[in-house]
Amino acid sequence: MGPHTTTVPPLIPMSIATRLLGLSRASAYRYAAAGELPVRRFGRRVYVLRSRLAALLEIDESELITTLSELITTLDEEAA
Repeated sequence: MGPHTTTVPPLIPMSIATRLLGLSRASAYRYAAAGELPVRRFGRRVYVLRSRLAALLEIDESELITTLSELITTLDEEAA
């Protein structure tokens, strides 16, 4: 793992995963329903599993963590 491990949770909110993957919200939920996007549901919330997403994309999890950390930073800056 890398230095960003603590800043990127193991469960990624669907809204961030859609930005990362370049998918619409509807497409992401369709892929999740079809079992093609690794998700876990907690009540009404849906999260993408970080480790399984890295495997799906065939990249090292540390690379995904770095990319997600950068995306989260960008989204935080846009919100400010």
